[in-house]
Amino acid sequence: MAIRIRKIKNKNATGGFSYVALCAAETKPELEDIYLDDSVHYALDKKFHADYVKMGFIKKHIRED
Repeated sequence: MAIRIRKIKNKNATGGFSYVALCAAETKPELEDIYLDDSVHYALDKKFHADYVKMGFIKKHIRED
């Protein structure tokens, strides 16, 4: 699923801004959005999954790619 990364005002965050990840299909693009297509999202998913296994958050690999 494609994702938009958007910088938003957040008075509680360092510098007054933070980032949110939004579903690209359900949101309209804004000028400074960072767009991650399906292939980039998949690559990040694989990386986070491997990290979570290594850190013990996930007991084993769910899939083999």
